Amino acid sequence: MLYFDFDGTLVDVWQRYYHIFKDASRISGMTFEDYVRLKKELPQDEDLARCFGAALPADYREKKRSFLEDPRYLACDRLLVPKDRICEFFRSHSCRILTSRRSPEAFFDQLRALGLEQLREKCVVLNPDEKKTKTQYLRENHPNEAVYLVGDAEAEAQASQLDNVRVYLVRTGLRNPETLPGAQKCVIIDHVSDFMNAFKESV
Repeated sequence: MLYFDFDGTLVDVWQRYYHIFKDASRISGMTFEDYVRLKKELPQDEDLARCFGAALPADYREKKRSFLEDPRYLACDRLLVPKDRICEFFRSHSCRILTSRRSPEAFFDQLRALGLEQLREKCVVLNPDEKKTKTQYLRENHPNEAVYLVGDAEAEAQASQLDNVRVYLVRTGLRNPETLPGAQKCVIIDHVSDFMNAFKESV
């Protein structure tokens, strides 16, 4: 079984997170290029704000949380692989999208907007408020089955602790994959298309 993370793996989320940070922090004069350069070095938003001589407003966390799945910001996301290639890959292999979202409805609306509605039945949406991790999900649902997991964040890197899960971390997310806890057990690649190419050649 193959699992793909969504944010940062199949879709580029940099523009979404840039606009959310700018709007929720109320920091002016920050370019997209500034944000990308600094975010890779300073993953904590408090540290990022200090680079601009600012402190985060008291309501920053609340606003960021509400903005993250707001359709206006989700519209900033762009596919990292053409939709036809993603759909063809999912048709040819036993694949699922494994993502964490508070609003499954907003996620499925985003799939539709990106032209991936046909993958709706191949999605597993975990609610982060329920505290169930991707590692727990894989342990419970695939205890003895070989699993490939492709992602960009700590949630995927943690799954490398499971002996039956092979984790690939892409460089297209908001974090440097080498800095993630558990990264030493993962395979680090530049882009999800690299995994798709290699996997396709191996079957």
